[in-house]
Amino acid sequence: MQTHYEFGHIWVTEADDEIKAELFYSRSKAGKGFEITELRKTADMQDSGIERQLMAGMMDYLKSQLWDWIDSYQGRPFLSADGRYDVMGFMQDFYGEVFGVDITDNLTGMVDQMTAVPLDALIPGDAVFWGLETEPHQVAIYLGGGKIMTVAVSDGKIIEQALQRYDQPSFARTLR
Repeated sequence: MQTHYEFGHIWVTEADDEIKAELFYSRSKAGKGFEITELRKTADMQDSGIERQLMAGMMDYLKSQLWDWIDSYQGRPFLSADGRYDVMGFMQDFYGEVFGVDITDNLTGMVDQMTAVPLDALIPGDAVFWGLETEPHQVAIYLGGGKIMTVAVSDGKIIEQALQRYDQPSFARTLR
């Protein structure tokens, strides 16, 4: 079987191109995350566990959009309605758009919502935090190669920067 992807639609075919199962999804009406709108499967796929394969395919497709998303956000201002810098809004947008996951709007809640990952096992898209796990004070998205993306406190713009040897993150979380 082969899995096919396009935004909003994941489907599985056999060698003869017959569609065996397909999943349709869309952005949630709340504006964050995604919702499944329809699941179709042939009679012989009813007890196959194909839903799990389709959901994994959807997550893989969304993750593949990571670099396009990063490129589109680089240098953009990201400020709240009152004009202040807003790193949590940035993190919510990132995880909502790239992974289809609603993230809480506070750092401690975000730490609790995600799974711990060692700092030496980071992959692009993981969240790195500074401070204590019970009292984090900053967060960024790990991009790989020792680089992160966050919102600059000085001007509220989304920036990519190298992790500094003297200012390493304290811990990390993931959605893997």
